[in-house]
Amino acid sequence: KDIQLQSSLSDSSLAEFRKEVGIVFYMRSDFNSAEEYFIKSEKSFRKANMSLQATQMLGNRAVINDMKGDYKEAIAIYLQVSNYFKEQNDSISWASALGNIGAVYEEMGMADKAIYYDKLSLAINLDMGDTLRAATKYNNIGVAFSELKNIPDSAVYYYTKAYNIYKDNGHALYSALVGSNLAMQHVMLKDFSLAKNYLEKAEPVFDSLGNQDGKATTLRYYGELYLAQGNKQKAVDYFEYAMDIFKELDSKKSLMETGTLLSNVYISMERFDKATQMMQYANMLKDSLMSID
Repeated sequence: KDIQLQSSLSDSSLAEFRKEVGIVFYMRSDFNSAEEYFIKSEKSFRKANMSLQATQMLGNRAVINDMKGDYKEAIAIYLQVSNYFKEQNDSISWASALGNIGAVYEEMGMADKAIYYDKLSLAINLDMGDTLRAATKYNNIGVAFSELKNIPDSAVYYYTKAYNIYKDNGHALYSALVGSNLAMQHVMLKDFSLAKNYLEKAEPVFDSLGNQDGKATTLRYYGELYLAQGNKQKAVDYFEYAMDIFKELDSKKSLMETGTLLSNVYISMERFDKATQMMQYANMLKDSLMSID
């Protein structure tokens, strides 16, 4: 049918048709077929001298390759997208493409590359005065320093930049999410009063918005705070509160992580039966996560 349409439709109409077919395949998680049609759509858009739409098809392909785990191909395509928008002086889209490259490198665990591209994107956002997009980049850089490089001082610097922008612009949820991340970095730095302050500000925001995942994560972080302070029983209480909510949400990864923490606390308290039960539970969750396609 696609071959028949080539003779009956204009290049632009054929490109739109192929794009829509690609989207259908994408929604069905048939990524190979989706990419095939996005490639065809891109070629038709170029024949119709519609370079913007052709570049958008490249962006779709980059997303697909990222989802397939073909990170090198995703980065190569995003670089093409980035160069196009740079040439077009489209700063918002240029910065977005660079940020996408940073996100792929973060998925790959390549912290320095992720930070490099996020900083390039950040510089464009700041030059435009686009503070909210800058806040996203500050947060992403904070994630790289906290989760990939384990440098809490640097993570605090960038998280604080993001936190202040979100707070000053009235974005309560985002400031609460970043504030929770800040709390954990301050726990690592043994700045316990600052950590508790951020958690005390975040928890009522999650409550008011009905954000149960944020609420449970905050409770878990309270547990880690009290554990770092040596109050093991209070840590157990908060870990158990968090797990109750994570169970309601069926959040297996969070349950596994919190269960592992709880098991280790039980061991330190010489509550070995509890520790064994919790570790078995955490391992069962780990196995189930690994089996998901």
